[in-house]
Amino acid sequence: MNISNNDVGKLALPEGWSAPGGLWDRIYKHVDGREQKEDPSQPIGAIALANAIKNNGALEKLLMGNNKMASKEAGKALAEALKANLTLKELDVSGNTWEEWGETKGDGPGFAQELADGVKNNGAMVSVNILKNNINVFVSQSCHSHFYCVTISILYKIVRWVVRYIFRT
Repeated sequence: MNISNNDVGKLALPEGWSAPGGLWDRIYKHVDGREQKEDPSQPIGAIALANAIKNNGALEKLLMGNNKMASKEAGKALAEALKANLTLKELDVSGNTWEEWGETKGDGPGFAQELADGVKNNGAMVSVNILKNNINVFVSQSCHSHFYCVTISILYKIVRWVVRYIFRT
């Protein structure tokens, strides 16, 4: 199944939430009365697709490249789907970071870290394409302190090692 280039990872407010109303208003409000400053937006399309493929016993190949879904939330949802789906053999999630006004958007390392857990626990997976998610670019751009940089670099190396270990021949 090819659902590439559809922006399924685009962030949207979950049901019941409303965006700040005015120019100076920065409070997100829920219909139950909750309020918060943090944006509760989630990649709802990617999460819905992940839920749909969980128990799909016929799907063997899934192409989800270029959908702007490089986030921890999307990676986690896909990982849960991969743990449950034992027939999927090929997964392409390449190119899911994107550019806006010359700035790279998305969380490539977070996406890869969460996704690796699902790939590790899926016995049927033969091929995973996670190219062009700016995993190594984010390592250098995210280094605000030496400790943080070392932590991200180690995480990147662990994800690379896990993927190589899973698909060794």
